[in-house]
Amino acid sequence: MEEPFSLSQAVKELLDTAAQRDATNNQLKLIRRKQSEQEDKIKNGMSSQNLRVVRVLQHPSGPHDVHLQTKRRKITQFTKTRLSDLLEQYKDQTLDDDLSNKILATMNEPDFKEEEKIAIKKIGKS
Repeated sequence: MEEPFSLSQAVKELLDTAAQRDATNNQLKLIRRKQSEQEDKIKNGMSSQNLRVVRVLQHPSGPHDVHLQTKRRKITQFTKTRLSDLLEQYKDQTLDDDLSNKILATMNEPDFKEEEKIAIKKIGKS
């Protein structure tokens, strides 16, 4: 025979589950922060030694390659400061079609940002 539904018991279980989820999320946040700090240290170390790949052969999870990748990312955000800096160049000029086209052409030129990233790849058996 089934027990009758107890609202108070169900609410307590819900609160326990929510507390457990919050604790897990906090723990994950700490793990992510620690991993980010470790990646920054590794990126700086590999850059200073001019290394692109570090191979780890002895690890409980198996052999891995740690790659330092440099990616060029296009930045095309129209921010207030970028627009202000651009318009500052043409401060004392009269806005006509030529100047307007020149400003728009400059705004459409993408800026690039280089960022370094760590990629971990497991070495498979061939």
